[in-house]
Amino acid sequence: MTVQNYQAQLDEHKEAAIEHRSDSCAKNLRSASITDAVAATLFLSIHQIVRENALAADHLFLAACVNRKDIPLDLLEAASPQAREDALKVLDRYALVTRRPAKSALNVHRLGRFQQWTQRTITQLLRVFPDQDHNKRSKWRRLLPHAKYALSHSPTDDDDDEERLELSWNVP
Repeated sequence: MTVQNYQAQLDEHKEAAIEHRSDSCAKNLRSASITDAVAATLFLSIHQIVRENALAADHLFLAACVNRKDIPLDLLEAASPQAREDALKVLDRYALVTRRPAKSALNVHRLGRFQQWTQRTITQLLRVFPDQDHNKRSKWRRLLPHAKYALSHSPTDDDDDEERLELSWNVP
């Protein structure tokens, strides 16, 4: 991709990025022009990831709805371990994730809120969250901050959300 082509795509995504940037992102950056540039670059990167590897985009959106540190790889659903690895390589190329030393988890840069993914994230957490068996306490401890984060960012006005209620029951 040439610099001119990149600049044209960046300009194209700038307006959408400005509309969708999170307030927390704006508070952390010094000036609106820096915020706009970062948001536009992020939107362009996400757009390219969606076109290149839909599974990588799914992983990114899910990871944006949980605690950003120590995300277990088994939380990232994939048809095969190789498909998951290929998706993570795409995210790594964009410097959006960092693999943990044990290679069983990753950290993701906080990208702002993706509210539409919160329910899907809660469903996935429920799928991998251990039951009350004390032998699974290590896995429970590892997933607990992610469950708390997802629950704290999900709408609480829907009393019919059985999955949210079930996950809430497992989280102190």
